[in-house]
Amino acid sequence: MRFSPGEMTRRYELARGLMREQELDFLVLFGNSGVNRHNHANHFWLSQWQDMHHCYLVVPRDGDATLLVGLVNHVPNARELSDVPNVEWGGYEPGKTIAGLVHGRVGLVGVNATWHDGMPWQHYNDLQGLDLVDVTREYASLRRIKSDEEIERLRGAAELSDLAITTLVEVAKPGVAETELVARVEESYRRRGGTTRITFLRSMPMDAPNGCLPAQNPSSRRLEKGDVIITEFSASLWGYSGQVHRPVFVQAEPTREWLDMFDAARDAYSRVTSRSSSPCRSL
Repeated sequence: MRFSPGEMTRRYELARGLMREQELDFLVLFGNSGVNRHNHANHFWLSQWQDMHHCYLVVPRDGDATLLVGLVNHVPNARELSDVPNVEWGGYEPGKTIAGLVHGRVGLVGVNATWHDGMPWQHYNDLQGLDLVDVTREYASLRRIKSDEEIERLRGAAELSDLAITTLVEVAKPGVAETELVARVEESYRRRGGTTRITFLRSMPMDAPNGCLPAQNPSSRRLEKGDVIITEFSASLWGYSGQVHRPVFVQAEPTREWLDMFDAARDAYSRVTSRSSSPCRSL
């Protein structure tokens, strides 16, 4: 499910515009398999490849890019899915492989500028001696305003995320374990080509809550009548994700306290959306 050639040309023009602005000869973009492969978002934008391990995309200011895949046995699939002209294994020491491809002033793009999340230090050490500059935040800003093709894919991911929560409503019955809920929810959209970014949930008695956030790891606890399930679901469609947070009540109406929290959240959301017209900050 590749983006169109025109869309990819648009992206490379933006990336190379940044390179000219920053006087860069190369971009080296890093990603890893964190958050169900979504830590590859920065290089995926140019490579259309989400690695199961780590990987690098090396983009020269002029000429063809090179995708360095993390595991050698994943190279064939990367060549099938990515439209990058050169797809190779990065080797056991990818920093040295990269050092053999680049020269001059090199812009490094990591996973996330806010958290200073970048390439492993062992890889970075092999690039010493080059003129290196971190442009993670500047590069991420290129992705902030979405194209029509991206918006369409986001709509598809949102639809799958909606399917996740409606499936939970259907299957949440007394006796069903949290682990079973996760399996049924993820299965519902994987049938339609979606992948998982986040499936967090926590079940507990509505009148005796024991947690303020959905759990990142489901337990074997089985649902009981009068429970509430708090959720954070994010289904993805080829690198783009929806997200939904909803409480689900098990064979019972929500209590006054839960209704009050819902009203407060809805009021806060309405105030934010009615006053904000600026785009969200890109992480």
